[in-house]
Amino acid sequence: MKIFTELGHECFSHGAYHRPHIGNAFRPPIPEMAYDPHFADMFNFYQKDDLHPEMIEDKDVIIIMHDPSLVMKNWEKIKHKRVIWRSIGQSYPVIENMLLPYRQQGMEIVRYSPREKLIPGYMGEDAMIRFYKDPEEYDSWEGSKCQIITASQSMQKKLDRFQLQFIPSCL
Repeated sequence: MKIFTELGHECFSHGAYHRPHIGNAFRPPIPEMAYDPHFADMFNFYQKDDLHPEMIEDKDVIIIMHDPSLVMKNWEKIKHKRVIWRSIGQSYPVIENMLLPYRQQGMEIVRYSPREKLIPGYMGEDAMIRFYKDPEEYDSWEGSKCQIITASQSMQKKLDRFQLQFIPSCL
Protein backbone atom coordinates (compact mmCIF):
# COMPACT_ATOMS: atom_id res chain seq x y z
CA MET A 1 0.00 0.00 0.00
CA LYS A 2 2.82 2.34 0.87
CA ILE A 3 4.70 1.94 -2.40
CA PHE A 4 1.53 2.29 -4.50
CA THR A 5 0.64 5.44 -2.58
CA GLU A 6 4.16 6.82 -3.03
CA LEU A 7 3.84 6.16 -6.77
CA GLY A 8 0.72 8.33 -6.84
CA HIS A 9 -2.01 5.68 -6.87
CA GLU A 10 -5.15 5.97 -4.81
CA CYS A 11 -5.39 2.77 -2.77
CA PHE A 12 -8.05 1.29 -0.54
CA SER A 13 -7.62 -1.73 1.69
CA HIS A 14 -10.06 -4.28 2.99
CA GLY A 15 -7.51 -5.17 5.60
CA ALA A 16 -5.03 -3.61 7.97
CA TYR A 17 -5.09 -0.29 6.13
CA HIS A 18 -8.84 0.26 5.88
CA ARG A 19 -8.14 3.29 8.08
CA PRO A 20 -4.59 4.04 6.84
CA HIS A 21 -4.07 7.17 8.91
CA ILE A 22 -4.41 5.10 12.11
CA GLY A 23 -2.41 1.94 11.37
CA ASN A 24 -2.46 -0.95 13.84
CA ALA A 25 -0.21 -2.99 16.11
CA PHE A 26 1.50 -4.65 13.12
CA ARG A 27 1.69 -1.80 10.63
CA PRO A 28 2.48 1.89 10.99
CA PRO A 29 0.05 4.52 9.65
CA ILE A 30 0.32 5.69 6.04
CA PRO A 31 -1.05 9.23 6.40
CA GLU A 32 -0.58 9.99 2.69
CA MET A 33 -2.82 7.08 1.65
CA ALA A 34 -6.34 7.84 0.43
CA TYR A 35 -8.99 7.57 3.11
CA ASP A 36 -12.67 7.17 2.37
CA PRO A 37 -14.76 7.02 5.56
CA HIS A 38 -17.62 5.31 3.70
CA PHE A 39 -15.31 2.58 2.39
CA ALA A 40 -13.80 2.16 5.87
CA ASP A 41 -17.28 1.85 7.38
CA MET A 42 -18.21 -0.84 4.83
CA PHE A 43 -15.17 -2.78 6.09
CA ASN A 44 -17.10 -3.31 9.33
CA PHE A 45 -20.09 -4.87 7.54
CA TYR A 46 -18.67 -6.79 4.58
CA GLN A 47 -16.09 -9.51 4.98
CA LYS A 48 -13.24 -9.97 2.50
CA ASP A 49 -14.79 -13.18 1.23
CA ASP A 50 -18.06 -11.41 0.34
CA LEU A 51 -17.12 -7.98 -1.00
CA HIS A 52 -19.97 -5.55 -1.50
CA PRO A 53 -20.26 -4.37 -5.13
CA GLU A 54 -19.95 -0.76 -3.98
CA MET A 55 -16.46 -1.54 -2.69
CA ILE A 56 -15.45 -2.74 -6.15
CA GLU A 57 -17.33 -0.61 -8.66
CA ASP A 58 -14.95 2.38 -8.93
CA LYS A 59 -11.70 0.42 -8.59
CA ASP A 60 -9.46 -0.24 -11.57
CA VAL A 61 -7.45 -3.12 -10.13
CA ILE A 62 -8.16 -5.68 -7.42
CA ILE A 63 -5.03 -7.13 -5.81
CA ILE A 64 -5.48 -10.14 -3.58
CA MET A 65 -2.61 -11.04 -1.31
CA HIS A 66 -2.02 -14.79 -1.03
CA ASP A 67 -5.44 -16.03 0.18
CA PRO A 68 -6.90 -18.07 -2.72
CA SER A 69 -10.33 -18.28 -1.07
CA LEU A 70 -10.76 -14.53 -1.59
CA VAL A 71 -10.37 -15.03 -5.33
CA MET A 72 -12.75 -17.98 -5.43
CA LYS A 73 -15.47 -16.47 -3.22
CA ASN A 74 -15.45 -13.06 -4.96
CA TRP A 75 -14.70 -14.08 -8.55
CA GLU A 76 -18.17 -13.47 -9.96
CA LYS A 77 -18.11 -9.95 -8.51
CA ILE A 78 -14.56 -9.03 -9.55
CA LYS A 79 -13.86 -10.91 -12.78
CA HIS A 80 -14.80 -7.88 -14.91
CA LYS A 81 -11.91 -5.98 -13.29
CA ARG A 82 -8.18 -6.46 -13.61
CA VAL A 83 -7.55 -9.04 -10.87
CA ILE A 84 -4.03 -9.71 -9.65
CA TRP A 85 -3.22 -12.50 -7.24
CA ARG A 86 -0.01 -11.81 -5.31
CA SER A 87 1.41 -15.11 -4.10
CA ILE A 88 3.86 -13.52 -1.63
CA GLY A 89 5.90 -16.72 -1.82
CA GLN A 90 3.26 -18.77 -0.04
CA SER A 91 1.77 -20.94 -2.71
CA TYR A 92 1.88 -24.71 -2.95
CA PRO A 93 0.46 -27.35 -5.33
CA VAL A 94 -3.09 -27.34 -3.96
CA ILE A 95 -3.33 -23.56 -4.33
CA GLU A 96 -1.89 -23.66 -7.85
CA ASN A 97 -4.56 -26.21 -8.84
CA MET A 98 -7.37 -24.30 -7.11
CA LEU A 99 -6.52 -21.03 -8.85
CA LEU A 100 -5.79 -22.42 -12.32
CA PRO A 101 -9.38 -21.88 -13.60
CA TYR A 102 -9.24 -18.21 -12.57
CA ARG A 103 -5.87 -17.84 -14.24
CA GLN A 104 -7.40 -19.28 -17.40
CA GLN A 105 -10.18 -16.67 -17.14
CA GLY A 106 -7.73 -13.78 -16.99
CA MET A 107 -6.50 -13.45 -13.42
CA GLU A 108 -2.93 -12.21 -13.43
CA ILE A 109 -0.25 -13.50 -11.08
CA VAL A 110 2.60 -11.61 -9.48
CA ARG A 111 5.13 -13.88 -7.82
CA TYR A 112 7.50 -13.10 -5.00
CA SER A 113 10.30 -15.55 -5.66
CA PRO A 114 11.77 -17.30 -8.70
CA ARG A 115 11.80 -20.47 -6.56
CA GLU A 116 8.02 -20.63 -6.93
CA LYS A 117 8.64 -22.08 -10.39
CA LEU A 118 9.61 -25.29 -8.55
CA ILE A 119 6.09 -25.75 -7.14
CA PRO A 120 4.48 -28.84 -8.69
CA GLY A 121 1.59 -27.67 -10.88
CA TYR A 122 3.04 -24.14 -11.13
CA MET A 123 0.54 -22.10 -13.15
CA GLY A 124 2.93 -19.41 -14.33
CA GLU A 125 3.31 -15.72 -13.64
CA ASP A 126 2.82 -12.37 -15.28
CA ALA A 127 5.54 -10.74 -13.20
CA MET A 128 7.99 -11.57 -10.46
CA ILE A 129 8.41 -8.71 -8.00
CA ARG A 130 10.53 -9.26 -4.92
CA PHE A 131 9.32 -8.10 -1.53
CA TYR A 132 9.69 -4.34 -1.15
CA LYS A 133 11.12 -2.56 1.84
CA ASP A 134 12.06 1.09 2.01
CA PRO A 135 15.85 1.22 2.55
CA GLU A 136 15.43 4.35 4.67
CA GLU A 137 13.28 2.36 7.11
CA TYR A 138 15.83 -0.47 7.35
CA ASP A 139 19.08 1.42 7.07
CA SER A 140 20.98 0.11 10.10
CA TRP A 141 21.96 -3.33 8.73
CA GLU A 142 25.00 -3.12 6.51
CA GLY A 143 25.64 -6.86 6.09
CA SER A 144 28.88 -7.30 8.03
CA LYS A 145 27.46 -10.00 10.33
CA CYS A 146 25.78 -13.18 9.17
CA GLN A 147 23.26 -13.17 12.02
CA ILE A 148 19.60 -13.27 11.14
CA ILE A 149 16.45 -13.88 13.12
CA THR A 150 13.06 -14.37 11.60
CA ALA A 151 9.62 -14.89 13.04
CA SER A 152 7.23 -16.56 10.65
CA GLN A 153 4.50 -19.10 10.41
CA SER A 154 5.24 -22.66 9.32
CA MET A 155 8.75 -22.09 7.98
CA GLN A 156 9.95 -25.65 8.56
CA LYS A 157 6.66 -27.07 7.28
CA LYS A 158 7.04 -25.12 4.02
CA LEU A 159 10.68 -26.08 3.64
CA ASP A 160 9.69 -29.73 4.11
CA ARG A 161 6.72 -29.45 1.72
CA PHE A 162 8.89 -28.23 -1.14
CA GLN A 163 11.98 -30.17 -0.08
CA LEU A 164 13.89 -26.91 -0.07
CA GLN A 165 16.92 -25.95 1.92
CA PHE A 166 17.43 -22.64 3.66
CA ILE A 167 20.85 -21.42 2.67
CA PRO A 168 21.63 -17.91 3.91
CA SER A 169 23.05 -15.78 1.12
CA CYS A 170 25.62 -14.26 3.47
CA LEU A 171 27.55 -17.54 3.78
